[in-house]
Amino acid sequence: MDGLLLAKFEDKIIGQLGLLPVKLKHEKKIYEAQWACDLIVDPEYRKLGTGNMLFEAGMKRDKITLGNNPSPKAEVLMLKAGFNP
Repeated sequence: MDGLLLAKFEDKIIGQLGLLPVKLKHEKKIYEAQWACDLIVDPEYRKLGTGNMLFEAGMKRDKITLGNNPSPKAEVLMLKAGFNP
């Protein structure tokens, strides 16, 4: 699914990152983009790098990635992944 990344451990889904496809228009040019939202990691699998891996995978896509008003914990991960405040 284009708008959702899942993190799995063995047969269990342990995290997800929503990446909603959007288009940006600047002047007369249209850019492919994605809106990062809803980062969720199972509490048993937090502090293991799952959130970082989800953001890294999302940022490897050939799209501009946007985010807005993250939770304090998500903001830390987003800054590590290269987002600008």
